[in-house]
Amino acid sequence: MSKTIGYKGFKKDIKGLYCQPKQTKTYYKVGKIYEVEGELSLCNNGFHFCSSINCVHDYYHILNDVVCEVEILGDVVTDGTKSCTNKIKILKKLTKQQVLELSNIGYDNTGVQNSGNCNSGNYNSGNYNSGNRNSGNRNSGDRNSGNRNSGDWNSGNWNSGDWNSGFFNTDEPTIRLFNNDTEMKHSEFYDSKYYAALVSEPLLLTDYIDDTLITYDYKEACQIWWNKLTDENKKIIRSMPNFDTKIFEKITGIKNLLK
Repeated sequence: MSKTIGYKGFKKDIKGLYCQPKQTKTYYKVGKIYEVEGELSLCNNGFHFCSSINCVHDYYHILNDVVCEVEILGDVVTDGTKSCTNKIKILKKLTKQQVLELSNIGYDNTGVQNSGNCNSGNYNSGNYNSGNRNSGNRNSGDRNSGNRNSGDWNSGNWNSGDWNSGFFNTDEPTIRLFNNDTEMKHSEFYDSKYYAALVSEPLLLTDYIDDTLITYDYKEACQIWWNKLTDENKKIIRSMPNFDTKIFEKITGIKNLLK
């Protein structure tokens, strides 16, 4: 019979490996089997683990903390991201290189969850980024969709300030929404209920299902994102200044905004 394998994060001190404690620390050793009695319940009773190493990163820093490969020997309950079992075996500690190989789709990354190459930050789909969540190349800031920006949230190129869509700007402009000007600055939009609704669920171009990497095109990912939003957040998005149904559909592919 094939083994059911998962990944479990640990903290480490002089006594050994332990889970993030509620009250007292429970220590674990590689090669040992652990069991718990009673009804399984996430966050209450059971040994937690994830089927994808990238999900472990939601609870532990998988490069700074310890990640172990574990074998699941008992019953399992799950919320789709994390799971728990009543019987588990700690198989081995993963090296940093093994963690990088398992968490990155691209190559030569020192960060985690990169689908591009040669990134030292995290969650980059472009290449040679030292910041995080960039889809362009050679950015040292965060969340840039253009190239060679040293600030944050730029969609153009070679900007040293923040939230710029042109070239060589240092101030913060107001934004356009749905092809029309607004009086909001980017920082004001970033602090608004509209932005909070937009990022209340992640837009995932890749995902793991049963340890299998699934890749979505942009509009498929947008539909999955929309389906996960609460009705209240959908309503907030539809109330954005200048909201235009046809433009929203053209960009995202989402046709029925009431579902």
